[in-house]
Amino acid sequence: MANVNAIEYPPYYEPYVQLVGFKNLFNSLESSINELLQYCNKLSNQQGLFKYAAGKWSIKEITQHLIDVERIFCYRALSISRGDTAFKSFDHNQYVISCNADYRPLTDLLKEIEIVRKSTIQLFNSFDTSMLQKTGFIENNNITANAIGFIIAGHQLHHTKIIKDRYLSVL
Repeated sequence: MANVNAIEYPPYYEPYVQLVGFKNLFNSLESSINELLQYCNKLSNQQGLFKYAAGKWSIKEITQHLIDVERIFCYRALSISRGDTAFKSFDHNQYVISCNADYRPLTDLLKEIEIVRKSTIQLFNSFDTSMLQKTGFIENNNITANAIGFIIAGHQLHHTKIIKDRYLSVL
């Protein structure tokens, strides 16, 4: 599981996978969450409400988005590894609208994302090579359990970069 091949996932996920590169998945999962926590643990609850522009998500909403997406993708990886292969897409914007993240303490959200990531690492550590190579379908697009791990890490790196570049540069 040291790398992933582009045929393992839909092209839509390429930018996320590129952020991880050909690094070890477990190292990427650990280092990416540490980077996010390094930036966000310094923020006050009030700063967690910051939006750099109208219509953008707050830092709290981004954190909840990361939690939700990681849980959904872990479910998909688990399901694929067990032979369940067909999934519908989901509306991540609707999830954020419905999450009420801005009413939660930032510290709680950061604890939760850290716990979710530890669970993700344990889940992927439980998969053997044959489980990782199994293929499922999201709206008729092939995806392997292995690729999902890289997408999780890359998706979080993508949002960490946005937090760093567009939020923390102003705060």
